Amino acid sequence: MVAPLPPLADAPIYQLPSEILLEIFAHAIWSVIPMSALAISHVCHLWRQLIIQCPYHWSRMCLRVDTRAPHLLAKRWLRLSADLPLFIEIDFEPTWRNVPATSRSDAFVVLREPDDIEDETEGEGESLEGEGEKVRDHRSMATRFALALKGSMGRWQEFSIRAKQAALSDFFRVCSGCTPNLKRLSASTDDEGGRFWTPSIQFELPPDSASTSIDVSFGNRVFSIPGPLFGNAVRNLSIDILLLDSRYDVTEPLFAALAACPNLVGLSVRQKFGSSGSSPQPRLPVTLQSLTSISIISVPEIGDILGLLQLPSLQSLQLHNFTWGHSMTTALEDLFNHCRSLSIVDLIGHALGNEANLLELVSSVDIILTQIKELRITGDAHIAARFLTRLVLPSVEVLCLEDVELELAFRLTNTSHHLTSFTLHRARAAAPNTATTTSRVSFPSLKSLETLNSSNFINHIHAPDLKSLVVKTENEESLGPCLLSFFDDSNPPLLTLNMDTVRMSPRHFVACFKKLPSVETLGLQNTNVSDIVLEELSMVPRRVAIEGAKAPEPIEQGCLLPRLREIYWLYNHFRSPALATFLESRNAALAAEICRVSGASRVPHRRIEGKVGFIRGRHVEGNDEEVIKSFGIHIVRPIII
Repeated sequence: MVAPLPPLADAPIYQLPSEILLEIFAHAIWSVIPMSALAISHVCHLWRQLIIQCPYHWSRMCLRVDTRAPHLLAKRWLRLSADLPLFIEIDFEPTWRNVPATSRSDAFVVLREPDDIEDETEGEGESLEGEGEKVRDHRSMATRFALALKGSMGRWQEFSIRAKQAALSDFFRVCSGCTPNLKRLSASTDDEGGRFWTPSIQFELPPDSASTSIDVSFGNRVFSIPGPLFGNAVRNLSIDILLLDSRYDVTEPLFAALAACPNLVGLSVRQKFGSSGSSPQPRLPVTLQSLTSISIISVPEIGDILGLLQLPSLQSLQLHNFTWGHSMTTALEDLFNHCRSLSIVDLIGHALGNEANLLELVSSVDIILTQIKELRITGDAHIAARFLTRLVLPSVEVLCLEDVELELAFRLTNTSHHLTSFTLHRARAAAPNTATTTSRVSFPSLKSLETLNSSNFINHIHAPDLKSLVVKTENEESLGPCLLSFFDDSNPPLLTLNMDTVRMSPRHFVACFKKLPSVETLGLQNTNVSDIVLEELSMVPRRVAIEGAKAPEPIEQGCLLPRLREIYWLYNHFRSPALATFLESRNAALAAEICRVSGASRVPHRRIEGKVGFIRGRHVEGNDEEVIKSFGIHIVRPIII
């Protein structure tokens, strides 16, 4: 029989001080859950009385049009928030996923509670009871929202609205005026029929707003920027373009918005769908003197846009999903030559058809980028090889290259003595009749190296201070000898080694591990490491295990990877008994060593931790799972490979 529940007021949650409860409520209200304040106020009388008296919890207004009487709810919310700054989110296209239909009217029910909310009457004669059915006319509701919120515009700190074209027009036509405290503005529309329409926002700032800073984001359209005072205050502008008609010229409203925001610091432009087939129209360049960061993703006219922007203070440049071409390389060259403060460059470009001779360049003068610290060039970078060969990077510290010839990789890395992190994916063999590097290239400051199908690069470098190595392959047969040669030459003090899809003989695995006594973290994913390799890793000096504290020599002199502390071994070829034996032997021997050195009678903590996963068909046998988990190793679910 179920024991009777204690009286509600005696529950432990009600014994907490009000300050603690309000702190707990804040975590829910400032989450992504809409109308959390209303939900909390609807739990019980005690919670309602507490939260109703706390304006802070009503300063975030999440309003959805499919809540009954939402404009009346907004009015009540404004009163409960007292005079605090407001964070308002209005959604005319709500997505109530996983929310029962009955719970959507909770706001209406809470509004009618007689113990905390009095009846309200609209100025035009509407009563609360008269709003029993949801208002389906979004244009009418947009006007009501605007009338309800207009008087509080001086308190707006963050404002977000999502609606179709007609509702947006009605809202901003009524809700216009001064927003002196606005810090963040977000507006988006889902109306596909408005593809040739530029939404207009009628917000203003007071004359003494020179120090005001506003972040603005537009969704699916390029909105027009309010007056000059507002435009001068915009510091960060983010635009997501939903383009479904090739006749729509994105650049026209985009440049109008940029010209209206001369003090921009950050700019992000992303196109979601479609492609623009319009020809670029002649226009004057736009100077953004303070812009330090720009990100442009999937915009076909990216080269034309960059060519018309003057960015003397640019520090970070991110260009993704563009097509390499003459306009693109010309714009990049101009940027590189004039933006002397540029320090971070991230380029992902693609080829369009057979473009072997696409980027024949007239100039062969080196482009010296003295301030570049991070450079990432991925995608079909080989198309731009003639352009990239001209780059000189004397200060680069982080370099990521993909799909370039090996000689180009050596050229770009050779110009810097500060390189600490290098990633090279799918290095191409040198073209016929091209001079190739035969001696080893030294990287004295390199700390981190990641390669994919680039074993030839490893075979030609000297990195004596390397701490982290990630090796990914797609069936490179020469990898084993290349790694051994590199370890012999560089003798790196590796702390982390990750191997992904590596195929080597057990002899090569063991030989590599013998040369890495300092490794503490070992990752093996989808390799052919077998029981034989784990047996070698399990080998420990017998007298340490038997004699314990009397062992005269440290354990480091008797096993592979003696400092190993973490393992991430997923979907390799070894079986569970070999893994269990490895963990038992290594942890037991290392425990004895700790006791011998410290004089303690017990081991204070486990020495090897991490997670393992077995390929399907290699089930955990017998009690191996219990043994493996007893050492703090997490077993992940197998997958089909």
